[in-house]
Amino acid sequence: MMPGLDGLGVLRQIRADPRTADIPVIMFTAMYDETFRDRALAAGANDVWVKGSFDLDNLPTNCRGT
Repeated sequence: MMPGLDGLGVLRQIRADPRTADIPVIMFTAMYDETFRDRALAAGANDVWVKGSFDLDNLPTNCRGT
């Protein structure tokens, strides 16, 4: 839970700024409802992951730390 601005608001700011508009964004959330994925993708998210429901082995290799 972020104070003041939620994740979708942050995503909209990222997409609105030409310096950051093309950065891939994966929404990682614990608060998930049936419409969240659609709203996040419409706001410009590249993907949406729900905490506890994904496998780190599916993370693209260029996103993994060394």
